[in-house]
Amino acid sequence: MAWINITFLKIFCIAGFISLLPHTLHAYPTPVDFDHKPLRWDINIQSPDVLFVVTSSGPDDQLYTALAQEAAGIWSDSIDSYVRILLAEPHQQRTAQISVEFIENSSSLAATGFAEFDMTSDSGSPIHCSVTVFTSPAYSLLGIAKTILHEFGHCLGLGHSLIPESIMSYHNDKNEFDLDIDDHAALARLYPISGSPQLAPGCGVGLQKKTTSKYQVYLFLALLLTPIIALPFLSQQR
Repeated sequence: MAWINITFLKIFCIAGFISLLPHTLHAYPTPVDFDHKPLRWDINIQSPDVLFVVTSSGPDDQLYTALAQEAAGIWSDSIDSYVRILLAEPHQQRTAQISVEFIENSSSLAATGFAEFDMTSDSGSPIHCSVTVFTSPAYSLLGIAKTILHEFGHCLGLGHSLIPESIMSYHNDKNEFDLDIDDHAALARLYPISGSPQLAPGCGVGLQKKTTSKYQVYLFLALLLTPIIALPFLSQQR
């Protein structure tokens, strides 16, 4: 049994050594922004509107436009955020920041939609976001509605979520046509009712050097010396 004890002590020593490795974890939000800078519209609580228009003119676009208005209302009703997505009216002088196009998917394309910021300012703030939503007789209206809601989230600056119930997750089979707590939290980080936008704490995905404390050094030395001191006693037990 002595070899088991020796192996255990070696593992104990290695664990102490690992604890001294110079690393700390960066934190990112979920949904995630990877460049350490929130991507958000230059709006505030006094001027919270982001306008959208539907640019396609298919036979069912009136129905899809109604779904888009409902999706916009869901984002606008988030109680911890001031952002509002509204359908641009013909008489409004402002140019819509989001353009939505519905395209019938006549191929085997697996994607149901995508969004891209096709115009940004010199500082990197969004100027215009284009949304493409694919439609098909094989798609349910609920699936199309959730796709619109998801793509609007991208246009607000949200990335994908790892939470299956989030509307910003990679799949729409476990979420509802609504925002999950993860979506509300991420939106509130970008457009908080009070305070400045900030990145949320989340999963660790990076490394950064840190200073090793003297207590860690003492712990490592103790773990290093333990097997050396204990080895003669363990050898006598064989």
